[in-house]
Amino acid sequence: MMVWQLLAMFIYMNHIDLPAKAVIRDPKHRAGWIIYQLKLRGESLASVARKYGKRRQLPTMALRVPYPLWEKRIADMLELTPQELFPERYDRNGLPNRPMGRPKKSSVMTPKNSTPKKGRNVKDRKVA
Repeated sequence: MMVWQLLAMFIYMNHIDLPAKAVIRDPKHRAGWIIYQLKLRGESLASVARKYGKRRQLPTMALRVPYPLWEKRIADMLELTPQELFPERYDRNGLPNRPMGRPKKSSVMTPKNSTPKKGRNVKDRKVA
C-alpha cells in the first residue's frame, strides 16, 4: 500500500461522519451510540471502569451528568476528545462551561445582630 492510502485509511477510521455527529449532538441518543461504539471495539462501560479499577456505575453516570474525568476516559476509549463527544458541556476553547469547585463565599462579612436590645435575661447594673 502506498503511504497516501494508509493516510486516507487512517483519516477515514478516525473521522466522525455527519450522521454520527448528529447523534452525538443529541444527548438522548448519545448514550446508545457510545455503548454501540464500545461494543464494536469489544468493550463496554463496565470494562472501562474495570480498566481503571473503579465501580461500573461511574462511566454510566458520566453519560447523564457532567463528570470530566470519566468523559475523558470514555472519549479516549473511542479515540475522540471529550469536546467532540459531549459538545454541549464544553465551550469553543475546549474548557468546561460549568462552574468548577465550590461556590465562592462573599468577601464582605456582615455580622448578624439577632439579639434584640431589650431581650436580655440579665438586669443592667447601676454603677456605684
